[in-house]
Amino acid sequence: MRRFASCMSILGPSIALMIFVGGCGGKPEDGFTGERGQVSGKITLGGQPVQPGGAVVFMSSKGSYLASGVIAEGGKYSLRYRVKSGLPAVEYLVQLSPPGGTSTQAADPKMATAVTPSLDQSGPFPVAYLSTATSKLKFTVKAGPNTADFDLIAEKK
Repeated sequence: MRRFASCMSILGPSIALMIFVGGCGGKPEDGFTGERGQVSGKITLGGQPVQPGGAVVFMSSKGSYLASGVIAEGGKYSLRYRVKSGLPAVEYLVQLSPPGGTSTQAADPKMATAVTPSLDQSGPFPVAYLSTATSKLKFTVKAGPNTADFDLIAEKK
């Protein structure tokens, strides 16, 4: 019995330390272990800020990372992501949502879904920007603060 108590007095603290360190060093909630960044920017159409209330949605081209932000006055936005340390530093496809309807869903990355463009939909920017498949907007997030400004092109009539 003394031998067991002696072993535990030596091994006990080591086991407790391994459990504590193992619990603190886990992967982030999204499983990404590389560099991260924060993104903000401005959305303009022909050089003029788009109207506030719409949303900007970033979807990673590889993996399943999704972030969004609401367009404020002056076309400015800041992305929100579910992990406080920021978005994984990877390439993203970008789409926009007009004010009303889908913009409140897109403001919460956990609720965001791809918007399917509708031919009769009018809004503050061309329909092509409502889907990552047609927007042609891309941005690669780097470690630290990032500025992603997009000047949209009006549809030719």
